[in-house]
Amino acid sequence: MDTKEHISNYDPKVGHYDKNTNAPGFNYFFLGNGEIEVAIQYCKSGKGTPLGLLIMDPDKIGQKSNVYTFDEKYGLERTMINVQVGKNIYQPDKNNLLVEWVERDRSPVVYAIWSEDFFEVHEIFYCLSKNESKIARVVVLRNNSDKTITGTVRIDLNPSAKKKKISEFKFKVKGGEEKEFFFVYELIKKNKSVIAYLLKHKDLIIDPELYLYNQLTNSINFYNHKLDFLYFVSKSQIAATISKNAKMDASVWQYNREWVRDMSNVALGNLFAGYRDVSKKILQRLIDEFVDDTGSTVDSSVVRPKSEVELDQNGILLYAIWQYWVWTDEKDIITKNWSKIKALAEFPLDEYFWDKKSKLLKNSREYWERHDAHGVTEGFELTYQIFPVLGLQKASEMAEELGENELAKRWKSISDEIWNSFLNSKKYALIEDGKLIKRRKFDGTWHKAFEPPNRNLLPEGTPLREEYYNPIDPDTSVALPIAFKMIDPNSNLAKKTLESLELLWNQRWYNGGYGRYNIKSEPDSPGPWPFATMFVTRAYIENGNRDKVIRNLDWMIDISEGTGSWFEFYGWRPIPPCPPPGIIPWVWAEILICLVYNMIGIQPTKNSIIIKPKLLKITEKISSKFYVSNNLINLDIEYSSKIKQSYAILNKKEKILLKNGVIEIPKIDKNVFLKIYLNGKDYEF
Repeated sequence: MDTKEHISNYDPKVGHYDKNTNAPGFNYFFLGNGEIEVAIQYCKSGKGTPLGLLIMDPDKIGQKSNVYTFDEKYGLERTMINVQVGKNIYQPDKNNLLVEWVERDRSPVVYAIWSEDFFEVHEIFYCLSKNESKIARVVVLRNNSDKTITGTVRIDLNPSAKKKKISEFKFKVKGGEEKEFFFVYELIKKNKSVIAYLLKHKDLIIDPELYLYNQLTNSINFYNHKLDFLYFVSKSQIAATISKNAKMDASVWQYNREWVRDMSNVALGNLFAGYRDVSKKILQRLIDEFVDDTGSTVDSSVVRPKSEVELDQNGILLYAIWQYWVWTDEKDIITKNWSKIKALAEFPLDEYFWDKKSKLLKNSREYWERHDAHGVTEGFELTYQIFPVLGLQKASEMAEELGENELAKRWKSISDEIWNSFLNSKKYALIEDGKLIKRRKFDGTWHKAFEPPNRNLLPEGTPLREEYYNPIDPDTSVALPIAFKMIDPNSNLAKKTLESLELLWNQRWYNGGYGRYNIKSEPDSPGPWPFATMFVTRAYIENGNRDKVIRNLDWMIDISEGTGSWFEFYGWRPIPPCPPPGIIPWVWAEILICLVYNMIGIQPTKNSIIIKPKLLKITEKISSKFYVSNNLINLDIEYSSKIKQSYAILNKKEKILLKNGVIEIPKIDKNVFLKIYLNGKDYEF
């Protein structure tokens, strides 16, 4: 078993403190356009650079200390500006600095403010162009005194060079006035360096193409500051860490590897945000480079033997391809790639995986990548049923679209067989005590606990090594069939399943969040995982549990300390030999899927658009715009206590009643105006 992605010699204890990724106080804001990737470090601990600028080539996946603006001796210190007034030199520090997101012209902007007794400095970072590797940094010095101040602003013009190249700009600012300096950082890929240069105000112009591009993406106003924050930060950053060639580190500065699973979800997130071009590039690269002719997929940048294949990857990629097709009506995503799509659908049906007795798919590796060394034996994993079923269902629709009717029938029939066994088999159903379970052994018995063959090979101090009994349930993956609307969210099965997952909240910590699974079978460090928390949150939206949804989303905001970027998990980890936790793009995708697919509930199909909103009294109205096909869907949703039955007004004139909280309208070749009025019953769910 190749486990190199879980082993690292990266040691942040050696060298500058800025080598740390997730030490206390470290948070990040990401900007990028595919040609340049920028992380703005906001460190509130006082140990790292308070306001650091990390400039990267998104095609070059690497560790934090390898970014162009990192210096072995100075870390990111040389990326800060300093202001000299008289003999005193001023820079931002943990006590005088605030960094936050703002929106300007539907574009994300990182805004930093730091102040002294008599002046304050505003630093504004944003992408300057859609296609050029440039980032703008506007520095505004504001004199808050009633006297004129004179001094110098210094900035390092080449922060990636071995020798400092400082430029100084003299200023004279009257009391109550301000002076602006306009800088551009440009990534020069040929000589692998970054340069900065001063511009005059008139020369600092945002590329009109970038402005137009942002205007043509989806938008949502929830009229709720928490939901609006989560949507804005996720949409703003979902494409920032992806190169124009669709390369993406699954965890920035951590793994330096790529997964079909992560990238398929990120493709969905970009699609729901309205970045269709990014979504398509990701999907096409996955099809071309991450799927072989047999349909086997790559995970952690490695082609696995059959015993170690992650079968969910085939299903989630097929599902993402289908979503792209029905959102855009671009049939060529299917026709151009039909041989690979067929291979993706057929691969899990190989006799090595598909057990004809149980009708389920078997393997010897589980969803979170534990394997035989952790005590995983051949058996039936929940996610290795639900995602192949989901993928086969969508592959069947795509086959029907191409006139491959026999294939369509076969895949639909097999997906029904697997799903029926999953839910109803007396021996093999993945249900015990009225709730979904993670795994069964090949003989049909409930796989309750892992028994590692040699615990001494596992990291010291981890529960799977040190504790004698290692139960594997509950596991947050069991929330996924609810989150993907595959089972009735209000059924007793769904309710008992969600109740069981509450064991995972605050298992051995006190700051909230869900662990991936029962901590007693953890071969890594205990701690809450944001994207696992979003699995459960999405399921609770479908289930209608408002209190749990609010609690979970509040935790997401709080744990990111308002920056809107999330580490893989939060907790102590031995580094090395483990890699330092990095920022996970998948989390942004999960939030977008949650808000668009689960909460607003919009889902195009081949011929129609289905909408089933689940507002849960979190917000009383929503204003949104979605691009479906080549048309704009203007969708407003509003609660009204005055109506008995929920209804919608289509194109300002046609009244349509909702049935069970659902409305379905045909796809038409023009812009659509749809306003939905929800009554108390449909509003509360």
